[in-house]
Amino acid sequence: MYVVKIIHTPVTTHTVKIEVDPSWVSDFNKNGMKLCCAFFVRKGGREYCNVVAGAFAVRQHMSITWVDKYAIAATKSNYKARDKVAGGTTEVEISKGQSITVAPDGTAASVRPDNNVAKDAFRFIHTESPAAAVVYMTVADSQVPIYITNTHPDHPGKQDLSPIEKIKIWFDDQMEAKDYFDDISNLTHLVYMWSREVYTVQYTPEGKWAFKKAEKTEKEK
Repeated sequence: MYVVKIIHTPVTTHTVKIEVDPSWVSDFNKNGMKLCCAFFVRKGGREYCNVVAGAFAVRQHMSITWVDKYAIAATKSNYKARDKVAGGTTEVEISKGQSITVAPDGTAASVRPDNNVAKDAFRFIHTESPAAAVVYMTVADSQVPIYITNTHPDHPGKQDLSPIEKIKIWFDDQMEAKDYFDDISNLTHLVYMWSREVYTVQYTPEGKWAFKKAEKTEKEK
């Protein structure tokens, strides 16, 4: 797995290009391996990622593009590894510095600006009934779940959630998009990125991840 860290800028498009050595491409496809990605959210001072945001057929030249546009839904479902994550309410768009409140009957939610919320976070409020939050982000032009706050409904309360600047990428023959997972830390590899740049990483003939280059976007050139 490869973990890419970037610095957040509102409504920015980010891209990671992946170059897979040709010696691996046919072998991966023959064995049903896909390139998977997952994103991080900070809650309670800790960083979490637990939903497969995308799973793609392996090619020699690939890219993952995402936009930091978010939405939240509430769910009362219970999840275990490889269950498909989905909200029980309609996804509602939300920006950092806002809060979302789930209706008493748990069927709807409303968003408003909230001066009590940090500028890099949004707040999930469910004071009337147990619920978990499902965070969505735009990945590969689709709004997909990237994080769920718990595998079962949390007790009524408030939670501050802050999407952060990390993406994990790895090859997997079991996981699919929207799958919940609880532990893939043994596959982690880390590299740091800066915002408004396109980064290229390689999967080498030796089966290792390596950073190749960073490119500025057109706005920065």
